Amino acid sequence: MKNVTEMNRKDRVYLRAIEPDDYLVSQKWRNDFDLIKGYTAPRYVSLEMERKWVQKVIEENESGRSVRVGICTVGEDRLIGYANLLNIDYKNRNCEFSIIIGDRNYHGKGIPAQVRIILFQHAFLNLGMERVWAKILSTNIPAITNGERFG
Repeated sequence: MKNVTEMNRKDRVYLRAIEPDDYLVSQKWRNDFDLIKGYTAPRYVSLEMERKWVQKVIEENESGRSVRVGICTVGEDRLIGYANLLNIDYKNRNCEFSIIIGDRNYHGKGIPAQVRIILFQHAFLNLGMERVWAKILSTNIPAITNGERFG
């Protein structure tokens, strides 16, 4: 995956490992029902629930079962979303892709496309995947459009 030193001038975001304190930001996204309904069934999430989820994600990354990363802005180093390669199946060489841009200020700016390129390169070139797939709700039109662009 790219790091800060490998970015070109067109990059607006970079990916990094999820950090233990990220729950302080992402818990707000999970309680924004208008945002989250495009991804999953809305439910109330406490800070403690989100902290435990972030800890579980960090442990999954260490096991190699998934690649979960924070999406951060170049310059501000602000966490604006998460992207994931899930259910990594090394035997059958496939995995699931998911993304959430939690900070509404960054919606409609082409960020998911940039993130897909970075993570798909990682999946195909570094992990040896032959297929990356996604589950997208039929009501999430921007995600469907973006997904169709990537086949």
